[in-house]
Amino acid sequence: MSFFPWLSSPIFSQLFSYLCSRLPVSTSRRDLEIMGILASKGIEYEDSYRSFSEKERQHLLSLFNQLATANDLGVMKVEFEPLKNHLAWLLPECVISRFFKEMCNIQRARRVVKNPLEDGQVGRVAFFVSMSHVFKRSKAEKGQIFYHLTADVDQVVTSVEVEELCKILLDAYVMALKKTTDGAKWELHTNAEANHRFAKNAIQELLEKKADPSCVSPEEVISWFSKFPLIEKLFLAVMRAGFFDVESLLEAKPHGLEEGCEETVAHVQYDRSHIIMPCKFEVDFNKVDSLLDIPSIILLNHHLPQSSQHQWRLLFSTQTHGESFSAFIHQITNQGPMIIVARDTGGHIFGGFASGMGGQLNYFGFWLNEDFGSGHSRGQPSCTTYGSPVLSAEEEFKLDRLEAWGVGVPPENEAGVSLAKSVIFCLLLYKRVIFIGLATGLLVRFRAEGKGEIVEEKSVLDTNIEAKAFLEVIGKKMHSEGFREPDAN
Repeated sequence: MSFFPWLSSPIFSQLFSYLCSRLPVSTSRRDLEIMGILASKGIEYEDSYRSFSEKERQHLLSLFNQLATANDLGVMKVEFEPLKNHLAWLLPECVISRFFKEMCNIQRARRVVKNPLEDGQVGRVAFFVSMSHVFKRSKAEKGQIFYHLTADVDQVVTSVEVEELCKILLDAYVMALKKTTDGAKWELHTNAEANHRFAKNAIQELLEKKADPSCVSPEEVISWFSKFPLIEKLFLAVMRAGFFDVESLLEAKPHGLEEGCEETVAHVQYDRSHIIMPCKFEVDFNKVDSLLDIPSIILLNHHLPQSSQHQWRLLFSTQTHGESFSAFIHQITNQGPMIIVARDTGGHIFGGFASGMGGQLNYFGFWLNEDFGSGHSRGQPSCTTYGSPVLSAEEEFKLDRLEAWGVGVPPENEAGVSLAKSVIFCLLLYKRVIFIGLATGLLVRFRAEGKGEIVEEKSVLDTNIEAKAFLEVIGKKMHSEGFREPDAN
């Protein structure tokens, strides 16, 4: 339903011009300006109202009526206290107050025409326009609102204030996440140190080569939203939890598909840029206390390909599978891209995301000995695994715990074909996140069958393609390459 259908008529501008031409000569220029502003404000409201779905409109109307009270003239308006009480579970008062001031500024912009509302009161039109600025407008307009939430109007905005707002939004997101049906079941946590690490990582993206702290302009925040969209997504998720519902943070079926957020022909056309935390975790949290906290999962997931962000599957954990190298290899074989997380006996957490292997013996970026108790991460004088730096605290490390997470849906394995997708290393070192490069690989094992096709005879190495690939990587000669098993016939 549209409150002002005539505003969207293509002949509206012509009609307005005609009416102006019929006005008395005594009509002042100020009167004409007011009429033009009234029309433009009506169009802005119509555009804001129509930018939401019918379900969203009804929800926002219901929320406005819940928060609003009538003034002496019977006009409904929202004041600060009801809004503060509505959002107090999610955000601190200082942030709510700054956002309310933004709503009041939108209301004040309408005061060039006759307006029955006083300062500190927001009507239905300004309420809808405010919601549209947050949820439906451009990055520039969202960035402006984010900037104004960092500090009071008379306060200089520096990276310190931006960092503090990042921590506030992360805290709010975690609180909202815990209120969702699925999130309440996840034994995942955060703490002040993890939140600080997350915010510092975000600020590094904002400041680039500038010193910390430094003054920050609105233009820099808008540019930051484009370069590091995770903060914009976090901001929108928190606002959605406050003004819509928390369940939307983890939509298992965000596009109405029965199979949910999967790699299906029907789904790949849809945008997944809203995903922050994986929609699904395939893990029994009663048996596993993960090495990763929520901020680390958010950062790692942000840097994964979008097709791998929606689902994480625990493939291996020393807590449940024991300290067994063979069990580790068995659990991760043919499972597609994965994240490996290790903790050494010194308490340092590190690892990477990969779907393949590479490097030279004694110069690997990440190496585990078959005894499963020790390993190394080489960076000096160079690393032959995608130029990786040293990941562990020391090049030689003693393993304390290990986890392997498959990301995205498992790859299809048909006719002996095993596909390995993108290779991105997202590394945790000294509880910091470091990203060290991108490569793309495709490992394919063919099995030719049928009349007219060449079928290779079996070799003793054909039965274990992973072992053969590993030997080739470390430069071992294939002495048994020419030896074939005798024909069974």
